[in-house]
Amino acid sequence: MFFSSDYLLFAQSDEKKVSESFFAEGLEAFKWQKTDEAVSLFEKAVQENPGNDKVYLFLGYCWQDKKNYLKAEEIFTEGINLNGREKELLLFSRANMRAESGSFENAVSDYKSVIAMNGNLKSSAILNLANLYLNNGKLQEALDSYKTYMTVYPDNPQKENIAKLIDLLSNRLVSEAEAARLAAEQAKAEEERKKALMEEVQASLNESGKDTKSITAGSEKIMEDLEDSALEE
Repeated sequence: MFFSSDYLLFAQSDEKKVSESFFAEGLEAFKWQKTDEAVSLFEKAVQENPGNDKVYLFLGYCWQDKKNYLKAEEIFTEGINLNGREKELLLFSRANMRAESGSFENAVSDYKSVIAMNGNLKSSAILNLANLYLNNGKLQEALDSYKTYMTVYPDNPQKENIAKLIDLLSNRLVSEAEAARLAAEQAKAEEERKKALMEEVQASLNESGKDTKSITAGSEKIMEDLEDSALEE
């Protein structure tokens, strides 16, 4: 799993304050991708200072890196519930983890929560939400989210690519809407054709019924004639 340098710089900004703690040692191990060692150290850091939500953040990253999503979910959630200063980043990180693990609805919920916080990660949450929708075939939702992202962050470095993506999605949705309209028209025409055929069949049956009655009446007359003939003999 890739972690941007922003995460490490973010953690290192307070490193002097905890230079002798398990957290600093865990951060060093984490930086060199010694994940198991980092987990052990961060868990000790939690015991050392259970109110430091930053420790839960990096411990959650470790479990996510190990693909233990249940444990990562547990750790991120514990950190979020502390309602500390890193709550937005913890929530955003849990959203990313949920998206990675295939927990679609929960990831959507987390991204929306981050967006509602209107903090520093709002634009990133909108973009990740748009990508999540796109990857799960929710094209209209993806289109709406990309448009929102362009509105919130018009000068983003990916604006040309996102603009192209918006055009592609718009055209595809228009095409799909047109295809759906034509399909509906065809279905309606087919239904009307079937209805007309049924009416024609019903009319034919009614005519057949009339013929049957006349044939029956004729048969009765023939029987009477035969009986009269027999009596005369």
